[in-house]
Amino acid sequence: MKKIILVDDELSSIQKMISMLIDQYDLSFCMLKEDPLKAIEYIRNFDVSAAFLDINMPLINGINLAEKLIHINSNIKIIFITSNTNYFFDIICKYWYTTGYYYDKKYLEQKFKNNLLSIIEKPFTKEEFKKILDAINGDLSNYFLHTFGNFDLLNNNSPLNFYSKKSKELLALLVDRNGINVTMDEAICALWPDLDIDKSKILYRDAVWKLRKALKENNLENLVTFQRALLHINKIIPCDYWDFLKGNRKKFNGFYLSSYDWSLDTQNYLNSLIEY
Repeated sequence: MKKIILVDDELSSIQKMISMLIDQYDLSFCMLKEDPLKAIEYIRNFDVSAAFLDINMPLINGINLAEKLIHINSNIKIIFITSNTNYFFDIICKYWYTTGYYYDKKYLEQKFKNNLLSIIEKPFTKEEFKKILDAINGDLSNYFLHTFGNFDLLNNNSPLNFYSKKSKELLALLVDRNGINVTMDEAICALWPDLDIDKSKILYRDAVWKLRKALKENNLENLVTFQRALLHINKIIPCDYWDFLKGNRKKFNGFYLSSYDWSLDTQNYLNSLIEY
């Protein structure tokens, strides 16, 4: 059973949501009323899958607490709770109070990209809360990103169907970039290098829409973060390429994303590591 902690000053509203939905999930909840120190202690003692964190807490703000929890458990998913999303981004995200350094929105999105599951604004609906629990409860162990040879996103060793070759190739590009943001211009340069800019922008938007649709239908909405003219992949499912970069090189066969010309530089790099 997956464990979730909730650190908020208004637990009554969340408790009501949980009481309505608890029977639908194999989840256990530990609710801590504005007590970040107990949250840190709990994370040290238990394997926690996700943490709902209030942004505005007296002892330590939710952003700093998230950093401490991730340091203890690098796989934990973070859901920030705030009274106002704009306040979260435009005020708190500009200044990390405990360090004195300046941070903007883009920096924080990059910093938490592999852990940030959602930001919910009070009062949130039952449907919003349920969507987050679905993501936490979902079993992604059957999924695998296969890059050595031709590219596929596998579910129980069966390739997922994409709505177009380019939407699939766009996902492959995000995998290749290893979690780094990919701009619209970068994607166009890789996928449509010979087309004029206006035509390629139309095709890019179509590929993004079809990729988002395919992922949603397979409960993989959180695999890719979609922003305006900016995409990045979240490492929530295993991938042979990422395993290789961590030192597991047994599965590499010398070929990488073979269908895509833009992948040749990475293939040569991987082969150079094997030769070395």
